[in-house]
Parts: sequence; structure tokens; C-alpha cells
Amino acid sequence: MRNIPLFLKKEKIKRFIIFYFFPGCFLLSEFLLAQTRVVISSDFPPLDVCMSGCASDHTSDPDDVQSMVRFLMYANEFDVEGMIASSGTFANIAKKQNMLDIIALYDHVDENLRKHNSRYPTADALRAVTFQGRSGTWDKSVSNNIGANKESEASNAIVNIVDKPDSRPIWFCFWGDCSNLAQAIWKIQNSRSAADLQ
Repeated sequence: MRNIPLFLKKEKIKRFIIFYFFPGCFLLSEFLLAQTRVVISSDFPPLDVCMSGCASDHTSDPDDVQSMVRFLMYANEFDVEGMIASSGTFANIAKKQNMLDIIALYDHVDENLRKHNSRYPTADALRAVTFQGRSGTWDKSVSNNIGANKESEASNAIVNIVDKPDSRPIWFCFWGDCSNLAQAIWKIQNSRSAADLQ
């Protein structure tokens, strides 16, 4: 094996660091800094939920309320583009106010959370992307939930989100009804040309 002078070895190491390592770190940091775009759809009930003995629009399981609280605790990891109040089992009522009530609680702590990580969204930012879905969709046929005149604030918001000039994929997380996304897809397919859909 040919002996290489030590100063040449050091020069090669410096070149590797300058031309490969530093740019690689830069690209990796850019990748890590790019937050994942998410849209959350949930059908959770009011905060005073109970398992039985409540009015029909209060009877539900609190697990999705708990999931939303957990999600907000690591919302700094995501670019939250939509929070959809959908309908599902039990009450079968989509009620945006239920979601806004959770955000109101988050509003008490978000400033403190940003002391630890500046990426936590403000409560107002979350309110601005909270959308009303359609009620009464649970256990209904596709023709009942999707089609002409079946738009909702949520389905129209999804279209606007997808139309943003942002190359990052969007992750839709469903803790309830997914017909708002289906309606958005239906609207795009039936209002745009084949070329536009490419």
C-alpha cells in the first residue's frame, strides 16, 4: 500500500469535511426543520362528556378528547393546517365549538410551551384552521354523504389546503368521519379538467 504523507491525508480530510460533511449537515438540518403538514379530523363530544345519562348529543367516549390534548402537547412537531370537527358514532353531530373549547384550554398554556419550543402554534393560529364538518354522516351511504350540494366548511378548506403551493405531502389523521375529505376529492374530480388533476 502506497504511503501518503500525513499533510496530504489531513488535506483530504479537510476536503471531505468541506465538500461532503458540511453540505450534508445543511441538507439534513433542512430536512429535519421541515415540519409535516397535518389535518386532524375528530368527532369528540363536549368537554362535559359522560358515558351515560347525558343528552343525546353529549353521550360519547372521551378518548378522542384525550387524543386531542395529547396531540396539542406535541403540536410543535407539525405544521397544523386543519382541525376538522366531524361527525361519527354516538352523537353523530359535528360541532366545531367542541374543538374550540379544547383550544381555549390550550390558550392558557401555549405561551409557556413556546418558552421551551418556539414552534408551538398560538391558540389563534389553531382557531384560524378549525373547520366545521357535516353532521349526520355516520352509518350513511356514500350517496348520502358525498356529491352535489354536500360541501361543508371543512371540505372546502381541504381543497384550499391542497391547492397551496407547497410540495410537502399532507397527512390526514382521522379520529372520526372521513367524508369531508371524500367530498373534497369528489368536488375536485367533478370541477376540474383531467389536466388539472395531474
